[in-house]
Amino acid sequence: GALVSDALARVVATYPEGQFATFLSNHDQVRVMSQVSASRPRARLAATLLLTYPGVPFVYYGEEIGMPGRKPDPRLRTPMAWTGEEPGLGFSTGTPWEEPQTLAVDGSVAAQTGDPESLLSRYRDLIHLRNGSPALRYGETLVLETGNRAVAAYLRTIGDDHVLVVANLGGLETGDYGLVLDSGGPDGPVEAVLLLGEGEVTSPEIGPGGGFDGYRPFDTLPARTALVVRLAETGG
Repeated sequence: GALVSDALARVVATYPEGQFATFLSNHDQVRVMSQVSASRPRARLAATLLLTYPGVPFVYYGEEIGMPGRKPDPRLRTPMAWTGEEPGLGFSTGTPWEEPQTLAVDGSVAAQTGDPESLLSRYRDLIHLRNGSPALRYGETLVLETGNRAVAAYLRTIGDDHVLVVANLGGLETGDYGLVLDSGGPDGPVEAVLLLGEGEVTSPEIGPGGGFDGYRPFDTLPARTALVVRLAETGG
């Protein structure tokens, strides 16, 4: 969590606002699902961070269904698994130039499309969420103190749209955290609305300058999970 927060703070401070690309992997790198040892929770967490970060997100084909792939490079560029049917997995009716990879943990696009809990559905939910939120598309990014090195949090904000992301990157559930924002958030009272994830969410007490101190939106944060919350201004 601390490493993610530190890296995000450096990027926000170094690059022109929004003028950078974010990605989890590309055609020259080990695929994400192989980097996270075929862990669905870790892949869902990585996707949530990617698509709530500032900048312009890029998704390398196959990431959204959890395709594996390790070097050499041709094994990173195997046919997209549209279906589970050999030899081309729906990518081609001919013989593919490179043998397909073993199917992803959740299977092909066809297998994941109807499953709301699949990795593909998580990517679709996140893209829909990002497209509907000015804060996630081009808002300012405020990196928050959390009081726990396993927990990262940041607030994306523009105008009256404020979206909070809280991520527990550790392997254990935790309730030992508290979010601190000195200033720059909502102008007044807000109601916390859960956008992505599960659990009961509480609202912060907004102080002068749009900050809060010791805010715990959730009693506990599940291991390797990111939760997304809108802090909706109530006009009070």
